[in-house]
Amino acid sequence: MIALTHSTSMSQKLSTVQSVRMSQMQRQCMELLACNQVELRQKLKNEAMENPFLSVEEPQAESLDNGEWEAGLDAGDHPEWEAEEDPRMLAVLDGLSRESFRSQEVMGAAPADLQRHADRQMELLTGSLPVEEVLIRQMRLESEDPVVMEIAEAILANLDHQGYFQMPLARLARMQGVPMEKVLEVQRMLQRQDPVGVGCFDLREFLLVQLEMRGRAESLAATILREAFDEFARHRHDLLRRRFALSESALREAVMEIRSLRPRPMEREEIRVITPEYEIRKGAHGWEVEALREQRPQVRIRKDYVRLLRDPQTDVETRAYLMEKFQSAETLKKALGWCESTGLRVLREVVNDQEAFLRRGPEALRPVLQKEVAARLELSASTVCRACKGKYVRTPHGVFEMTRFFGAESGGTGGETLASGGVREVIRSLIAEENPAKPMSDEKIRTRLRERDIDLSRRMIAKHRDALRILPSHLRKAV
Repeated sequence: MIALTHSTSMSQKLSTVQSVRMSQMQRQCMELLACNQVELRQKLKNEAMENPFLSVEEPQAESLDNGEWEAGLDAGDHPEWEAEEDPRMLAVLDGLSRESFRSQEVMGAAPADLQRHADRQMELLTGSLPVEEVLIRQMRLESEDPVVMEIAEAILANLDHQGYFQMPLARLARMQGVPMEKVLEVQRMLQRQDPVGVGCFDLREFLLVQLEMRGRAESLAATILREAFDEFARHRHDLLRRRFALSESALREAVMEIRSLRPRPMEREEIRVITPEYEIRKGAHGWEVEALREQRPQVRIRKDYVRLLRDPQTDVETRAYLMEKFQSAETLKKALGWCESTGLRVLREVVNDQEAFLRRGPEALRPVLQKEVAARLELSASTVCRACKGKYVRTPHGVFEMTRFFGAESGGTGGETLASGGVREVIRSLIAEENPAKPMSDEKIRTRLRERDIDLSRRMIAKHRDALRILPSHLRKAV
């Protein structure tokens, strides 16, 4: 008997792929909703260049005096700081930036020198000359040696955004084919131009150069920087007093002299001006939400091209092109209207959720999730996220980014839950009221928060403090 077996190695798979195709209108809505004001202006300009039907009118420019600053940033905050920077350097820079302007004249700078520096800084800030060009012109007055100028240009080409030199001198010497002593000589010349200190390696060297230019190279302040910079950066004033056998008043005078110095060679003040797109205000019948249309570019459809489209004398090919552009312009206008209405819908939900904030201020922010608002509005969470990111709203307590109204639960006050943003405002206010000579530790802040029925771990307090860019207590301590 012969047994026959049949086997097959073939297998069959059935899969269903579901795809969602967005219309041109939907796609444009999502793109525009994700744009902040700067990006939106640029996008509209690009559209107007490609579409003859579009006319984009910019809002009338306002002076900085009429501008608004984002709530929560004050003169002591430094938005440009990176999280990975050394906290000791942040402490030094913080002290310098607070004291430098008001202390220059007191510490012996001649009025003529102050005026010359102010004129030079104004020239740099107004953009009439790049700082590198200013320095090169000064160097040409000191040396006609082409080798010196080549080295100076190479140093200026390797500066970071703050004006510090980033390349090892030995490497630059090899690249230029000169002895390292020559590079050091040129670097020293460059550091003593105006602005002073450009081309220094680090903050310590920059501070010493400024003291030297003031004729204070042998002062107590210079000695502290040369021999005990780490202790100074850590605010270890007790160690400094013992090491140099100083009285408290002598140390205070030396520290104040160091703090009168500029914190960065190429420092340029950056003012963060915010233009709100919406406003929440108290009306006759409760809280009202309004779109500030005067702050936005106005998009109009040009009537001359509409007439050309309707003109029976227009040939078929031209009419087809015009019709395509007209429909594109109409789609853009409708998309802009949808973005505005979506932002208003989200803000009305914010008003319902954050009434305590509107009455009492940032410390009363409640924990609200974007996905919860999205569910109530029958929108996706990503749509709500796009509607909030980079958009600002004017409130009775200042101007806030819309994302500020959302956040996870982080504590409570009298049985009421608070958002992380609200807890941070409480921490900020506690630290603002502390004695600078005896700043509160994170454990002390924890105790003060418990008095307000806000229970957080010390680690969480440190996390909130870092988010506020507030230094630890031992680095906040004043002399």
